[in-house]
Amino acid sequence: MKSFTFRTTVAALCLCLCCFGTAVVAQQKSVLYSKPVSPLLKELPALPTSAAAAYKMVKVVGLEQDQQKVATTESYTALKAKSQRIMDELQASTVVLSANAGSTSSEQEALIEQMQDPEFQKKLETMSEADKMAFAMKAQQIMAQSTMQNNTLNGVEDEEVIAVLESMGDISMELNGSYGEPSSYTKLSQKIGEIRQKVSEHNKQVWEWEQKEYEKVPLVPSHLRQQVVSNKEPKLVKELRLKAQAKRIAFLDQQLKALAPAWNAHLSSLQQTLATVDEQMAGIDYYDRFKNNAFKNQLVGYNLAPLQQIQYLWVELENIVLESAEMQLALSRLENKPVELFD
Repeated sequence: MKSFTFRTTVAALCLCLCCFGTAVVAQQKSVLYSKPVSPLLKELPALPTSAAAAYKMVKVVGLEQDQQKVATTESYTALKAKSQRIMDELQASTVVLSANAGSTSSEQEALIEQMQDPEFQKKLETMSEADKMAFAMKAQQIMAQSTMQNNTLNGVEDEEVIAVLESMGDISMELNGSYGEPSSYTKLSQKIGEIRQKVSEHNKQVWEWEQKEYEKVPLVPSHLRQQVVSNKEPKLVKELRLKAQAKRIAFLDQQLKALAPAWNAHLSSLQQTLATVDEQMAGIDYYDRFKNNAFKNQLVGYNLAPLQQIQYLWVELENIVLESAEMQLALSRLENKPVELFD
């Protein structure tokens, strides 16, 4: 039992050492996003103000007409993924920065270099359990250098850097909502939700009207019934279906136009905020002037907030475009469907 515990302890310490080495190496190779973020918002396509406009922004997939559906284009998907990819990279960097909040000492760097040496790795495999334990314990001591010492080595941040850090914190709080006041995006999202509810209720009303009108459609003369698939006059049924879909689209277009002012106002406000972010970050050379990784990590967290706001809009726009384009596709299906197939 003691032997098992002993070997497990050695393995755990060696694994911890390897993880530490990987984290520091990753930090040395990682590059934090150090470019303006406002251009990313400008890549967002304009909000469509009609189902027809939304339909032009998508592609139709599926060979069979009844099975066709709309999907985002490759260019839209690529642009949407751009800000998400930057966010993912920044979030990955926070893991690295947290793992090495201070600077890397020369002794730690020598240890990492030793662990990366293939010859030493082979030697480590052939070591006795006691030698492995001795090495692991020594390595652990090197890894556990005090944070206070590291911070002393890092030095004190410039006042200008600290000022930007505090300012970015205020911007982050404003973007996410503060002191019980919903953020600009939250208000926009609520309005979009209200519009969706209105469209849903209107579509239900149209469906009820359509059912009543369908009952009024005359029957096909008995001598022609074998030539069609229903007892109702197919030409009149098609006209009714087209009229109902036109009603749905007209109401949707009206709601999209009503959404446009709120959408554009939010974009304008966010663009101004992003311009401030760019000015502040460029003023301190982004992350380069930070001496302490703990503060750098804090700035990464604040920088994620404006990027998240951009990503929110990509997702909202995609949903609006697809839902609106689907209405137009449904109209196209009705227009192209042969009259004799209407029931």
